[in-house]
Amino acid sequence: MKIVVADPIYLPLEYCAKLEALGDLVVYDNVPTSLEDFIDRIKEANIVIVGRYGFPGKAFDFAPDLKMISVWQTGYDNIDLQAATKAGVVVSNVPGYAFDSVAEFVFALALDLLRKACTADSRLRLGRFDWRCYIGKQLMGRTIGVVGTGNIGNRVIQIAHGLNMNVLSFTANPSPEKEKALGVKFVDLNTLLKESDVVTLHVPLCPETEHMISAPQLSWTG
Repeated sequence: MKIVVADPIYLPLEYCAKLEALGDLVVYDNVPTSLEDFIDRIKEANIVIVGRYGFPGKAFDFAPDLKMISVWQTGYDNIDLQAATKAGVVVSNVPGYAFDSVAEFVFALALDLLRKACTADSRLRLGRFDWRCYIGKQLMGRTIGVVGTGNIGNRVIQIAHGLNMNVLSFTANPSPEKEKALGVKFVDLNTLLKESDVVTLHVPLCPETEHMISAPQLSWTG
């Protein structure tokens, strides 16, 4: 069995060893430069592991022995599922991948933006200390709008409660029971965007979510 890691992913040595025990492993640590380059990498593979490059529909025509595509992340919008189904290829992803890390990073960015930490640090390293750089806005007690209540969205909501934040949420399937359980207020997307100090999106890319926030919404000041 030939296993191909077709573009750069996080692959520790212990995982390489597990894959090597299953078959002939080929690992590429750079992004394909073209569709032709990608096809050359996967044309003899039985299993292909991909990251952000995905798996274009045209490539299935050149991989007759392909049985499985494993996406090393949660999102799989860069995989042509229709072509995979037609070719009889199984596609897997990692639904619970790094949701704690992503949720924490939301607040790392929010705190940096509101508290101006990076700006103050940069000026201090240049010898330009100015106490006014440290004057920002508190995250505590502000309103956060969480779009999507999957694994990541729910973890963001939990952390927000720890910061005594008011939480608004927009979800595809709201209910009074879910609203009470999460401790949020479900609102429509326009209300969320207008009333939130911080907005974070945690939804899959699909026709229903693509372009859900654009220039008009970003121009609102609330």
